[in-house]
Amino acid sequence: MQRNTVPMGAILTAVSTLFFLGSSQAADILKYLFKDTPKPAYAITIRAELPDSVETHSGNIYYDIKSTDPANGQTNFGYSTALHTESTRSNPGPGGPPRPNFRDMFGTSGQQAPPDIVIDSFGNVIRTNRGGDDAQLPYSLGFAWQLLLPLLPKDGAATWSTERNISLYSKQGQPQQQWPPPPPFARRPQETRTERSAKETVTYTRKEQNGNLVTIERKYDLATDEKVGDVPVSHYIGNSTLQFDTQTGLVKSLDGKMTLELNEKNVSIKIPVTISARLLSAEEMAKIEADRKTAEAKAKADSEKAQTRDAEDRRQKALPLPTPEEAAAQIKLANASWQHTSLKPVELLPNMSGQSTKDADGTVSLSEHQRLTTHDSIRVPATFRIVALTQLNDTRIGYATRQIIFNWEFNRDQLRVDGGPINGQHKDGAGRLPAAQWVGIEMVVHKDELVLYVNGKEQYRAKGDFSTVNKPFSIECHSNGGMKLKSVSVVHG
Repeated sequence: MQRNTVPMGAILTAVSTLFFLGSSQAADILKYLFKDTPKPAYAITIRAELPDSVETHSGNIYYDIKSTDPANGQTNFGYSTALHTESTRSNPGPGGPPRPNFRDMFGTSGQQAPPDIVIDSFGNVIRTNRGGDDAQLPYSLGFAWQLLLPLLPKDGAATWSTERNISLYSKQGQPQQQWPPPPPFARRPQETRTERSAKETVTYTRKEQNGNLVTIERKYDLATDEKVGDVPVSHYIGNSTLQFDTQTGLVKSLDGKMTLELNEKNVSIKIPVTISARLLSAEEMAKIEADRKTAEAKAKADSEKAQTRDAEDRRQKALPLPTPEEAAAQIKLANASWQHTSLKPVELLPNMSGQSTKDADGTVSLSEHQRLTTHDSIRVPATFRIVALTQLNDTRIGYATRQIIFNWEFNRDQLRVDGGPINGQHKDGAGRLPAAQWVGIEMVVHKDELVLYVNGKEQYRAKGDFSTVNKPFSIECHSNGGMKLKSVSVVHG
């Protein structure tokens, strides 16, 4: 297989099902029964070795059997899929060919009616409202709902095959993903669609039977009539093995491999694809359902918390600034709240560099994205004292970590800690500073611990190795308006 060679100019997929499976039943005729299984579900994994990465799609396919007519064997059902994608790049460099984007053809467009599909007991489709690109699996594996419902022989044959002429289409002119994205009014390439006729041959062979399980081998071949030299422009070949449970009338498992070969002039890309699926047990389904309910409850609780935070944000944003008398009392209270008072502090604010505005009374104002930094590095142990007034401003302190964030713009109640020995040790409920009020923030950094206080109340404590910290101190108003500083000082030792 060639990897990272040259780009393909087309993306190929079958208009109709490209990945049939086989199944069989004990003695003679094989039929879909859905016996005692009104809601069968399968765990599925699809893995493809693309030119620049290995991509894995995994998750579940759920079927909802609405009714089965005993007289004619027809079954009416719906379905849903829940697949997530993981990608590991094998060629992370900027060069090399762009990867074929097989997912472009599988997106949904607009609101759709719920799936409504009817098949007979051999898998022949009587009616479906899911036959377009939206129903496809990646890598031209066909319709998601048909993956585990292959056609079965009506005469109970040990070997059966199907041949048909179908169409493949290619989409060209779709831009590769860009970052940063192009401007909203930038001219985009016009998409064109090219169809090619192709012949599909699928052969099934029933093998051994072990109890209720029948093993079936399936061979698949799909090639375009159009060729480059003596090879098809697109060629799909593969083998798979599946087991069919004759008691329940369902596919029990599937394991298959196929190769997608895409050819143009002087270009050949081979993409190995493996696929596996297995019927989930009742216990696994119960766990999935329990996990789903837990996730829904958590999402509801998170939403309610977010609404409460937003309401508090609006309330605090509307608070008026303190009067001069109120401000003086608040500053006095902040200066009386310091926990470490044995040594005399050194005032840093007048000599800090950066963009800011200084009022007549010495108060320093910071607007969005403005930062002040000390000229000199400061070695631990050290205690920093900040007297500040914020109005829900995302406030970031830089020392001992890359940044400690109060009033984080995405969740003001969470104290964020990024970088350094305690990276990622965030704390919920500790990040919000009182709005429109002067407060005292005290950060005590020992060689093995960092502690934060707000107006004398401990907000945060974490152990870590800070023994080598020797760096400047900074404070930044990151977003959401401006903030004011009355004092920034340090106590050494």
